[in-house]
Amino acid sequence: MATSNGIFVIENNDLKHHIKQGKSNKDLNNPFVRDLRRVGSNEIWVFTDGGGINVYNLTSKNFKYIRQNARIEILEQQVKKLTESISKIT
Repeated sequence: MATSNGIFVIENNDLKHHIKQGKSNKDLNNPFVRDLRRVGSNEIWVFTDGGGINVYNLTSKNFKYIRQNARIEILEQQVKKLTESISKIT
């Protein structure tokens, strides 16, 4: 579940895990999560308000962070909706 305080992983109505902002690659780089999208079988893209896109690898359980670059333009690092197909970006 995406929230303004990170991601809550809920299974069978029980809170299993809380992923929040931190300084390691196992943490979000911004706590305000706008949306989550599964990409392929191994990634979850986390769209934040201020931290760009945090890409979570389900195998390594690590994040990588996408910010402004030549391929993806993120206005002030705020991502509210992804308007193009994710497969075209990756």
